[in-house]
Amino acid sequence: MLARILPLALIVAVPALSSAQTSAFEHVGLSTNLAHARLVRAGPSIVAVGTDGTLARTEDGSVFTPLDVASRLGSSPMAVNCTSAWENSILIGCFTTYMSEDGGHTFRASPLPEAHGMGWTVVSAGGHVVAFAGRMVMTSSDGGRTFRRGTVPAGVVDVTTAVTAGGKIFALGESRSGGHLLYVSSDGGRRYT
Repeated sequence: MLARILPLALIVAVPALSSAQTSAFEHVGLSTNLAHARLVRAGPSIVAVGTDGTLARTEDGSVFTPLDVASRLGSSPMAVNCTSAWENSILIGCFTTYMSEDGGHTFRASPLPEAHGMGWTVVSAGGHVVAFAGRMVMTSSDGGRTFRRGTVPAGVVDVTTAVTAGGKIFALGESRSGGHLLYVSSDGGRRYT
């Protein structure tokens, strides 16, 4: 029986990788707990948020520059879960939310209210910014400088996530009758079908 298995083993043997084959990825020296980190893109910037308090930005991927808002956020897994970005703007935080409108160069307190431990999912379409945090919906018509209360799609308990495509907002919500429903808005979040 061994004589029958041995030729088969030679046929399926995997050749060793040559030293000329290399990965297209390289380590960039970002010191954060990457198992629990979040990367968000805002304009040309990529911002990394780590549970160990690391908050850094890069534009070319080779050098990450630490951001000063980390000392105010502290080390928290919630900071990772409560990070979102749209266009050139970034929101970080669950209880006190900080906003950057320049891709992470500077941060200031956000005009959005406290999300009570939930992160904001922020989308932008048709000149409007819409922020979802469960049952709370806030809208802005001035690029996120000011927000007012918006409406949750009819029949929805919580909006769990949202994206934009083709100038429309797609919101996935947990319905009152159970299960999840997908809603779409073509007018910047004013009405959903």
